[in-house]
Amino acid sequence: MPTINGRACVANGRNLLLDSQTQMRKPSWYSPNYSWTPEQGTYLRSNIFRTTDAWDNVRYAYKDLLDRGVINTTDNFTYSVYFRVVGEDPAGMSYANIYFVSTATTKNSLIPLELTSLKEGQWARAVVPFKFIDAEYDPTNEYNYAIRVEMSAAPKDKDARYEFAAPKLEAGTLATPLTPAQVDKVFSDGRQVYGRNLLTGTGSHTVTGTESSTAGYLSNETIDDMLTLFKGLEGQTVTVSLDYKYSGFVAGTGTNRLGWEIGITGDSTLWVGAWYSPNNYSGLGRTSTTFVVPKNITGLDEGLGYVQFSGSGTGTISHLKLEKGSVATPYSPAPEDVM
Repeated sequence: MPTINGRACVANGRNLLLDSQTQMRKPSWYSPNYSWTPEQGTYLRSNIFRTTDAWDNVRYAYKDLLDRGVINTTDNFTYSVYFRVVGEDPAGMSYANIYFVSTATTKNSLIPLELTSLKEGQWARAVVPFKFIDAEYDPTNEYNYAIRVEMSAAPKDKDARYEFAAPKLEAGTLATPLTPAQVDKVFSDGRQVYGRNLLTGTGSHTVTGTESSTAGYLSNETIDDMLTLFKGLEGQTVTVSLDYKYSGFVAGTGTNRLGWEIGITGDSTLWVGAWYSPNNYSGLGRTSTTFVVPKNITGLDEGLGYVQFSGSGTGTISHLKLEKGSVATPYSPAPEDVM
């Protein structure tokens, strides 16, 4: 078991809910938090959902979990969400109970949490361990299968309300500290600003050379690991990018370039590389290439970074990134490297 300062602890579990911070992404959220405004605020960096009604909250789509293959009927899972009562003293709210609602689970029932033990405005975390009992999509049950926590009665005081924030679904029977779900892309003002790096260890791998051809891995993945990775990307558009830096460069009569290259054999044979060819004494930057991964892959060659100077000079390549899509976003390590 992991330890912190010599004491046993439980590592953060992966949040299986996409867009848990805003709860606005459809179709992942069956009932999104479209009513949110900045005035309503956030808690734990998650948008707050407000309601004055019973049986009302944002709902996560069961179909999304099935389509992504992140749930099954054999393992244990835990759902958690923070909530509070605002504008009424919970001590007098014995008429209201908190429920976990989803008929696709073994716990479509009351949550054993005493609302009357809380104070007005105090955040509490509702935690529900359960198993899924259905692994088939049924469009007639979308609403009943959608996952949420709701109150059984509306507040009685005028202007009182319930607030919910920071939902999390994770594997296991414990509710670990809140983490957002891993995402492949992030957009700002219509422009992609982040793409998930599919390669690990890229912050600690570099290749430096002064010879006609110096090669090495720029990530933790070996060629066999790369084969497994690219088989999972067949038919998709991906982008490779990396940093380069060189000095003392004098061109020779042969090849003069820095970059990364891989050969992919499938329905077609594709050699693709992200290269930069120096044309002055020194420089630095980032280079990229975009391609469609062949289908029915049977083998790979190389998957290496290269410094190839036929004349003289020193070159270094680093910070390799492989991401989905046709946009080379700024370098970022894989989520596995920082979680």
